[in-house]
Amino acid sequence: MADVSIVIVQGPNEGREFDMSGSVVVGRDTSAGLVIDDPEASRRHASLSLEGSDLSVEDLGSTNGTFVNEQKLVAPAMLTPGDKIRVGTTIVELRR
Repeated sequence: MADVSIVIVQGPNEGREFDMSGSVVVGRDTSAGLVIDDPEASRRHASLSLEGSDLSVEDLGSTNGTFVNEQKLVAPAMLTPGDKIRVGTTIVELRR
């Protein structure tokens, strides 16, 4: 399995890095796998899923939407290294 990480590049908790494995929920809820302290994020905002070396993102019905490279998600999307995901005002980047 490829080494994949998500780094907060802008917003609360900037600089934090998370190693990806399996699926993780991103949001404000303390039970989320990637908890972000962002009042513009929903409690369960988005889901990131790693299968092999492929990482996908899906909005979980959030109030403000999830964006990849500033394009609003309307369906799950595959990510490539360098892609930026915006959840609320927080921007995370996919790195390998």
